[in-house]
Amino acid sequence: MVEIIEMEMEEIVAVLQQVEYAHLACAVNERPYIVPIHFVYSQPYLYIFTSEGKKTDMLARNSQICMQVEDVRKADTWRSVIVEGRAERLNQPESREEALALIRRRNPSLTPAKSRTWKDKWGFERVPVIYRIQPEVLTGRKTSRRTRKRRPR
Repeated sequence: MVEIIEMEMEEIVAVLQQVEYAHLACAVNERPYIVPIHFVYSQPYLYIFTSEGKKTDMLARNSQICMQVEDVRKADTWRSVIVEGRAERLNQPESREEALALIRRRNPSLTPAKSRTWKDKWGFERVPVIYRIQPEVLTGRKTSRRTRKRRPR
């Protein structure tokens, strides 16, 4: 039998260190928006490299985020971590360089953020943006196999 159980903090940290992609949710005026992203975890922060667009516009208006990080092996074998926190756009050159070095170790090509981002039918815009996410709440769940105890006959 498969059960869904809470993860301990060290398991949550392991998932954040092992998995490199997530879904980032943000909201403005009660309108949620969610996108897949690459991230890197360097305790206590998560870092994302992206380009200007709808998510950066929304984060400028509301820095609260929720991220879902998952490690799915099969339908009955998975781990999932939820990060609730605040995203801070890094503008200082020194902090951007430090964050970019961490990000490049995991994602040297910086894809998909370095890909073309279509602004309109006339062309594209590629403005790199780096965010540092301060987790406020970290939770995790995973599947667990429980063996059935046989009843004595």
